[in-house]
Amino acid sequence: MSEKSRSFSATGTFECSPVLGSGTQNVTYKLHMPAPSRNEGFKALENDQYALAARVFGDLLVKHPDDAGLRLGLALSLLEGRHPCRCDVRTLEQVKAHLMHAQRLAPRSPNPRLALLLVRDAELFRWSAQRRRPTKKDLRLLNQVKRGAAAMLIKHIPARESVLWQELARVAGDGRSPGRAASASAQRLHKPPRRRSCS
Repeated sequence: MSEKSRSFSATGTFECSPVLGSGTQNVTYKLHMPAPSRNEGFKALENDQYALAARVFGDLLVKHPDDAGLRLGLALSLLEGRHPCRCDVRTLEQVKAHLMHAQRLAPRSPNPRLALLLVRDAELFRWSAQRRRPTKKDLRLLNQVKRGAAAMLIKHIPARESVLWQELARVAGDGRSPGRAASASAQRLHKPPRRRSCS
């Protein structure tokens, strides 16, 4: 079977005509369908079809386990657009494992690192009601991330209480790097709210 296609077999029966001979015979049908592509996975993710996106990314990772983009896509699919602290522990651990793996595979890409920081910021706020101030390294990542990637991250990791999420929303909104605005946010002290909230 070619890497570009998948074969599906189905067994059925049919009644033969007098010309072919009487009786019932078993027939196996083979259908060749194209293998899913990464574009299909990200399109499904964009359309909030999380189960489909997870299947596509999972299938592709079997053949391409060292693809950081696929691991990022799978991690976002597993979150299903939920705030990280609304996921069960097992799912959240899987998400973080895929993001850490993606970060190791693509250390120069800002996307896996930013996604992992958003998840960790959400956990920090959930359990200690504190907002982490972006570090200088975080600000460098913000200056590297592209507008489309920023929009994808804030949509699928809705950790709105994170200062980093707010700066990514700024990038997604106007397409410009945060620059001084992000530096100012990093310097502000945020008082923890009286009531802890997941969303």
